Amino acid sequence: PKSRSELRNEIERYSELNGCKISKFEVVTCHCGGNDFKLFSDDQNGAAFATCASCGNTEDIWNSQKYTEKPLQNICRCGQEELALALGLSTYSNSDDIRWVYVGAHCKICRLSGVYVDWQER
Repeated sequence: PKSRSELRNEIERYSELNGCKISKFEVVTCHCGGNDFKLFSDDQNGAAFATCASCGNTEDIWNSQKYTEKPLQNICRCGQEELALALGLSTYSNSDDIRWVYVGAHCKICRLSGVYVDWQER
């Protein structure tokens, strides 16, 4: 879908500006097959989790939920709470070890894509 390529392009653009370009891209999908989520993140600690809009299951984003102290819900600037999510992962040049994690979201209402939270992997 076009929204997936738009989101990938935005995560790639953002990661280049950050100096840690992504080498992997993963769409977040719930075990129920849903792909719309309410995203919660903690920018201070670099962590995120999402709740599936279809079944209510919580997806721990890149094993980071345990680092959320004061999670805030991420909402599109148009007011939409349910977002399609994807991860951009940057690896070290000499290995497959993850260096940086980018959590991007795409709004199906206004079609805006952006990186909502990112962190250097611990």
